[in-house]
Amino acid sequence: MATEVKIGDLIVRSDSQCWTVYRPMIVEKGKTKGEKYEAIIGYYPFLSTCLEAILERDVSGTDKKNIEELLKEVKYLKYRIEELKKEEFEACKVETVKRYEAGGRGYR
Repeated sequence: MATEVKIGDLIVRSDSQCWTVYRPMIVEKGKTKGEKYEAIIGYYPFLSTCLEAILERDVSGTDKKNIEELLKEVKYLKYRIEELKKEEFEACKVETVKRYEAGGRGYR
């Protein structure tokens, strides 16, 4: 079950092995100038570690002028992380039910 989620300027994708974070980029020089590509930011074994790394990246890279703005940003990112965890949990439940109903391995 592959998943793709956009968080800020990043794209998070899952496959059967890990979670990968990408940043959309545009080639600035050369023959392929103007073409879009995705730079890999990192690979993570779990959704939670992936989201924590994104939070750390966003907080450390912030240019907020004061602590209130920074706290608001962190609160929003934590909220987003919790929402994404809920969505992933629900998707896993649906997938498990489908496998069970199909008589998948380990269920019958």
